[in-house]
Amino acid sequence: VEAGQQVGLVGQGLGGMVALVLLARWPARFRCAVLLGSSPAFVRGSSETPQQARDRHIAMVDDDRSITRLAPGWALSLVGPDCHQQVVAAVAVLMSGVDPARYRQSIAAMAAYDGWATLLKIKQPVLVLAAARDVYTPPVLMKHMADRLKGSDYLCLPHLGHLAVIENAGTVNAHAAAYLRRHL
Repeated sequence: VEAGQQVGLVGQGLGGMVALVLLARWPARFRCAVLLGSSPAFVRGSSETPQQARDRHIAMVDDDRSITRLAPGWALSLVGPDCHQQVVAAVAVLMSGVDPARYRQSIAAMAAYDGWATLLKIKQPVLVLAAARDVYTPPVLMKHMADRLKGSDYLCLPHLGHLAVIENAGTVNAHAAAYLRRHL
């Protein structure tokens, strides 16, 4: 990136949290963003506090074998019900390779961050892409985030889950690319 050049950001999940921080801290560097399956905080609208959610997630990963044991169920929870079984199996393989210590660190970092106030600082256009079957960042949460981002656009993709970009990369990429072309 050349000095003074503005770029667009694309973030999914934790990457979307990072994108929100970047947009707020260095607005002159970023012209727009696309966020998918992301939230400015670990939990919202749940009966759990972020710390309770953190503790529950970390407790599931009690040893190196637990990730491998949990991966098939996690894979199913990350995709929509119409996802091809080959994709689900590939996600399970990827999940089983996650280092338990790194997983615990990631969960702890997400639970410690609350960026709802950060949303009010963001002035760049943002496309908030929700997935109708996302149980981790449900459409109602994504819509709430979009409503707090001044001038944002919101789109909910039907039939897809949290890993919409893996389930249907063509659709997700087409929406993201069109938005970036319009704003860059």
